[in-house]
Amino acid sequence: MPAAPAQPEHAGPAPQQSAASSYRTVRCFVSGSVAELLTFAVQRLRGSPVTLTLMATCVALDWLCRRWGPGPWRDLVSWHMGEARWGSILNGEIYRLLASAFLHADGRHLSNNLRALGVAGLILEPALGGRRLLILYTVSALAGALCYLAAGHDYRILGASGAITGLELALVGYRLRLGRPFPLGLREPAYAVVQLGALLGSPLSFAALARSRRAFGGAVMIGVAQQITPPRNLGHLGGALVGLLLSYTLLFRPRSSAADTSASAYVTALAALACAAVVGSSAVAIGVGRPWHLREEPRFVAVRLLSTPFTVDIPELSVREARPMSGQELRLFSYGGPYSTPVRLNIGVSAERLAMTAEQYVEAGQIVSGRRELADDELRRVVSRTRVGALPALRTDSEQQAGVETTLEWTVDGFCVRVSGYREDWATQSTPWVWEGIESRVAESVRTVAVNSRYSPSDAP
Repeated sequence: MPAAPAQPEHAGPAPQQSAASSYRTVRCFVSGSVAELLTFAVQRLRGSPVTLTLMATCVALDWLCRRWGPGPWRDLVSWHMGEARWGSILNGEIYRLLASAFLHADGRHLSNNLRALGVAGLILEPALGGRRLLILYTVSALAGALCYLAAGHDYRILGASGAITGLELALVGYRLRLGRPFPLGLREPAYAVVQLGALLGSPLSFAALARSRRAFGGAVMIGVAQQITPPRNLGHLGGALVGLLLSYTLLFRPRSSAADTSASAYVTALAALACAAVVGSSAVAIGVGRPWHLREEPRFVAVRLLSTPFTVDIPELSVREARPMSGQELRLFSYGGPYSTPVRLNIGVSAERLAMTAEQYVEAGQIVSGRRELADDELRRVVSRTRVGALPALRTDSEQQAGVETTLEWTVDGFCVRVSGYREDWATQSTPWVWEGIESRVAESVRTVAVNSRYSPSDAP
C-alpha cells in the first residue's frame, strides 16, 4: 500500500494567526484614522478663530435674549436687541441690518445655524484666513437682509442664515475654481467621515468635498432648493449671490498666492471695517433698545396731545413709537407697536365738545351697544360700566383673533376721550406682567393743559 502523505507540522494554528494578523491590521488602520481625524479637528479649530468667535457671539446673544425675555417675552426682547423689519429700516434704524444676523427665533433655529456655520467655517477659514471670512460673513449678512427687504414683506428678519449661505456658496465657488474637491489633506476613511459631517451641516458644504461631478451637481441642486425658497428665504438668495461672487474675486485667492502679500493691507482694512460694523451694530441695537428694562415697572412721561386741550402720561417705551393720526370726528394718537412694546396704546379725542354730561354719555353708550355682550365672526366684546377717577366711563373688552383689546371711554370737560390698549396673544400669557392695567393708568392721567384753555378743532396736529 502506498504511504499516506505527510502532514505539515503546525497546520492547525495557521487560521488563528491569520485572523489575529487581520485584527491587528484593522485595529491599526482604525486607530490611525481616528488619530488622523483628531489631529485634523485640532488643526481646524486652531485655524478657525473667527468662526468660533462668530458662533460664540450667536450663543451669547441668545443667552442674553433668554435671560431678559423668557417664554413669550422672547420676541419682544429680540426686537429690542436688533431684530429688523421693513418699517424699522424705513425709520432709519439701519443698524438692525447687521445686528439681526446674530439673533435667532428659538433654540432650534440657533442650533441649525450653528451646525451649518461650524461646518462651512471650519472648512473655509483655514484656506482663506480669518480676515477674508469675516468680510464674507458681514457682506453676505448685509446683502441677505437687503434682498429680503427689497421684496417688501414685513416679516421678521433675524438669524445668520443669509451669512451662512454666503459661506456655503463661497465654498462651492472655490471648489469650481480649483476644479477638484476642496483639499483637506486626509486619507480614507477619514476623508469619508469628514464628508459625512459636512453633509450633516449642509448639502452645499458637502458639495465642496464631493469627488464625483454627479455628487457635486446633486448636492448643489438640493442645497440651493433648500436655501432659496421665496418669500421667507429671500435673504438666503442675497447671501448666496454675494458668496458666489466674492469667491471669484481676487479677494479670495488662496493665502499662498503671490497676490496675497500686496493685498494684505487692503484686506486688513476691510476686515477692520467689517468688525467695527458688526460690533457697533449690535452695541447700538442693545443700547437703544435697552431690553433689560422691559420687565421693569414702566416709566411714564407727560405727552401733549396736539390739537387738543389735554396732556397724558405715556410709558417712555411707547413714546418712541408715537404715530399721530388725524380723523374727522376724533383726533387719534397711537403709541407703541405690535412687536416693540407689550401694549399698543391708541388715544382718541373728539373734535368738538358734546352736548351731554358724562353720565348721559355713558348711558347713551350702553343703549347704543344694545347689550352687554356683542359677538361676530372675528370679535367678541363685553361692554360694562366703570369709572376713570371720579368720572363714569364705559369699558369694552374685545377678544380678537390675534389678541385682546381693552377700551375706556368717557368725557372730560365735554370732550369724548377714548383710551384703548391692544396686546398680542403672547403678552397675555406672560406672568408677572408689569404692564397689566396700563390702559387705566394712562386714562387716569388725562388732564387739561389749563383750566380755561381754548381749543380749536381746526388746529394743525
